[in-house]
Amino acid sequence: MNAPARIKRAQFEHVSLSFDTPKGTLRVVDDVNYDIHDGDFIAVIGPSGCGKSSFIKAINGLWPHGSGEIVLPEDVRIFFAAQEVKLPRLT
Repeated sequence: MNAPARIKRAQFEHVSLSFDTPKGTLRVVDDVNYDIHDGDFIAVIGPSGCGKSSFIKAINGLWPHGSGEIVLPEDVRIFFAAQEVKLPRLT
């Protein structure tokens, strides 16, 4: 009996993310290659400051400091809620 075909929902190809710091560039994600399929459960875990939020921002196209390719199907809809929302003060 054959297993049902798995539908790919995201593909990460050589994804690296970095920060510019006073001591130089800090790479927080280094050359990630990974596919996410329907039914996969993904958890991004790590200590504070390790790049979890930056990685999620990169998936949403909101992090310009990196390289590689993140491929999502055209029909994918993503919602991102930032930890800190910086809105202009209304008067």
